[in-house]
Amino acid sequence: MVFRVRSYLPEAVDRAGALVPDFARGHIPAIISSGERARDGFILEQHGLDFDRYRQNPVVLLNHDDGSGGSSALPIARSRDEQRDDTRDITTAMAEFDMDDELAVRVLGKIERGMINSTSIRWIPLEHRIDRVKRDGADETEPVIVFTRSEVLEWSFVPIPADTNAIVQRSDGTS
Repeated sequence: MVFRVRSYLPEAVDRAGALVPDFARGHIPAIISSGERARDGFILEQHGLDFDRYRQNPVVLLNHDDGSGGSSALPIARSRDEQRDDTRDITTAMAEFDMDDELAVRVLGKIERGMINSTSIRWIPLEHRIDRVKRDGADETEPVIVFTRSEVLEWSFVPIPADTNAIVQRSDGTS
């Protein structure tokens, strides 16, 4: 079974050391996953994300299209610097776009213009538990699957996020 969770592009880095997109070079930092409960109801623990095999082939796709459904899709970027931020309960990465690929450059332009603002990871769950958490605005709890260990397969830029925090935060303060 393979799952996906959506997240969002991070705030651009300023002099304080935050991440900054470099559109001219095709380098886009992204929050690729968060530990928040997503719209699908799952929680993905960030410290349980395993990138070991992924780093041997660090592909970034568009809409999770890996060509397996008969399309001729290819990666639009490669990933580097995957890191967990335990303080904010997120995982970040840097996408290095293929500037010689017409589709990749088109996608990069849509990100720069704010038309694509979200990311999504695909993973294989390895371990999980079931927690009881409160429903939004209610006193009762409900069971929620928490994936405690997962193998990352790829991450993608996507137009529609499932993570409720999936918004673009840009250096000028807009989203």
